[in-house]
Amino acid sequence: MAVIVRHMKHLYEFLTGDAVRGRGDENRHCGPVKEGSLDLEDSMLELRPNCECCDKDLPPDSRDALICSFECTFCTDCAGTVLGGRCPNCGGGFTPRPIRPAAALARHPASTVRVLKPEGCQPPAD
Repeated sequence: MAVIVRHMKHLYEFLTGDAVRGRGDENRHCGPVKEGSLDLEDSMLELRPNCECCDKDLPPDSRDALICSFECTFCTDCAGTVLGGRCPNCGGGFTPRPIRPAAALARHPASTVRVLKPEGCQPPAD
């Protein structure tokens, strides 16, 4: 129970901006900060703004966005029909892209860099 409470406290601090990594044990996110470790900014999803196939806008709160494990981003139409549920870049599957809470989005905005396959999308080769 104490672990759950600690993680909830860290999540609250992250969302509200009340904590800064590395300023004492009470302000760390999910464990100690190690020399050379990734910062929280480096480990967040980019929340890319568009489908790589059709260039459809996929705002951060879109429930139409799917990602693979490398965060390639596609709309549900392209992922299901054109790509047959497999990423054309890595061959992996898709999962719904999480929606970042508004408080966290204000502090950690979504990417504005559009990624588009100029040659269009083809289903991954078997």
